[in-house]
Amino acid sequence: MLTVAELNADPHNAFARWRPNQRIVEYEGGGFFVLRHADVIRLSNDPRLVSTETAIPDSRGVSEGSLHEFFSHGMLTANGAHHERRRSLIS
Repeated sequence: MLTVAELNADPHNAFARWRPNQRIVEYEGGGFFVLRHADVIRLSNDPRLVSTETAIPDSRGVSEGSLHEFFSHGMLTANGAHHERRRSLIS
């Protein structure tokens, strides 16, 4: 498991250490990191996968406030039409 301390100390070396033997690594701070470019592209194009929307703050009991707003209005955490509309603003 990739630790918060390891990632904070030197993210480039942390990923370089895990990448040769792992395609995906669990993160102590929550979730997973996909480590290889080809896997990121493949997963990005898989329609079965969706963004988290507000699942992360909701799972930690944060149902309102600026953090919740960040997730509920963000492009990277949105799905479908919401994502497309937000993405079109910067495309």
